[in-house]
Amino acid sequence: DDPEVLAELRDLFLEHIPPLARDIRLAVEAGDALALARPLTAAEVDWLMTHEWARTASDVVWRRTKLGLRLSEAQIARIDAYMSDRRGALAAE
Repeated sequence: DDPEVLAELRDLFLEHIPPLARDIRLAVEAGDALALARPLTAAEVDWLMTHEWARTASDVVWRRTKLGLRLSEAQIARIDAYMSDRRGALAAE
């Protein structure tokens, strides 16, 4: 467990840390990192989409986490593409 990542998550999602941290740890161990500046996993983005109403990469990297200060345009585009695919999958369910 990376103390810096867990501290950042604690500040963002205090009451949801145990299940979210478990999901993120498993995703990082499986190599599921959407962004390289700090592991931003699909599990984390899914949680933000479900619980925080994040709909775009801007919602995630600027409004929810401020990771936009550290991520490249390519990394943000990768998050946006993932979220677009995820919205499509959820709509099909």
